[in-house]
Amino acid sequence: MSGQDHRQALPAGFRLGSCRVVQVLGAGGFGVTYLCDHAGLGVQVAVKEYLPNEIAVRDGTAVHPKSAGDREGFEWGLSRFSGRGQNAGPVRASQRGAGAGLL
Repeated sequence: MSGQDHRQALPAGFRLGSCRVVQVLGAGGFGVTYLCDHAGLGVQVAVKEYLPNEIAVRDGTAVHPKSAGDREGFEWGLSRFSGRGQNAGPVRASQRGAGAGLL
């Protein structure tokens, strides 16, 4: 799957902190998973981005609710998504910023 297969996916080469997006691994109703090169570790890692396509939209690099009426559901989902990092196996970090969550 390429970045063009998900209309809101980040493009290849985009920097996420120490990571550079290589390609989209998968996308679903809850978010997008990217294969990334991690500059600090010298390995490839999977990074999952919270991007619920029913209630969120990307504006540049920021992700935010589509409407004021979607805000509560968006925030609830983001808190649940961030909590997933605590229950997953070898998650190195979880990050919130620009309205989005990353695992």
